[in-house]
Amino acid sequence: MISNRNFETYRDQKVYANLIGTMDTWVKLNASSAGKDKLIRVLQYTLKVVNHYHQQRQTNAGTLQSWKQLEGSLSSFRKLLRMGKSVEVLRGTSRTIRLSDPVYRVTLTIGRIAQSMFLFADHLLWLSRAGVISIDVKKWEQIFYRCWLYSITMNLCRDVYDLWRAAELYAEHGMPPAPRRRLLPELRARPLALILDRHRDLAVDFVKNAFDLMLPLAALGHVPLSSGAVGVCGVVSSALALWTVVDPSLTLRPS
Repeated sequence: MISNRNFETYRDQKVYANLIGTMDTWVKLNASSAGKDKLIRVLQYTLKVVNHYHQQRQTNAGTLQSWKQLEGSLSSFRKLLRMGKSVEVLRGTSRTIRLSDPVYRVTLTIGRIAQSMFLFADHLLWLSRAGVISIDVKKWEQIFYRCWLYSITMNLCRDVYDLWRAAELYAEHGMPPAPRRRLLPELRARPLALILDRHRDLAVDFVKNAFDLMLPLAALGHVPLSSGAVGVCGVVSSALALWTVVDPSLTLRPS
């Protein structure tokens, strides 16, 4: 039997270990630009949900304006944080275009080109709003959302291809053993759910891209979503993206 003193010592050590783990995670996120971007993106879309809630509740104009200004400030900070990243993403095509698998080569390369283009459009829009340059904002917003849509579509095509390959392996060799850290509880699930449970990186990436897809579709008017629904989609996709930064094993390879 564990004495009260030993139990309290064990509890204190566990709390201390959790505190150190939380601090290490924060330091890891704060040390990378990707971690900062994903964290701010979660806050930005959370504020979009909050703003939608206040609009539905018909909150006074001053409070609503304050929340909107905070959301806009976070959006502007993210744009500034990503300044110049379009070149970095485009340079990555020199690696993806050499991949031996033709599906990876096409989807990842086109996806990176589209991502670089929507980041470049994002740079121009930010500079325009800052008063540095003068552009046709509506035209470049359309370019931004379309290139964003193409990029996510390529990512989803790659996810479907990975899922098809995993299903082929399942058909030939049976279901692989369950990982130590499971996504789903132990149950008699359908093969698709079991495959996603065995391939945590694929499951996270697929769900993230599926929610991300709703954002440009809604902005282009292809899907009728309220600002609150857009915010929820953004929060989910951002949280999953943040999870991959904290746990790199959830990042699909090659990427």
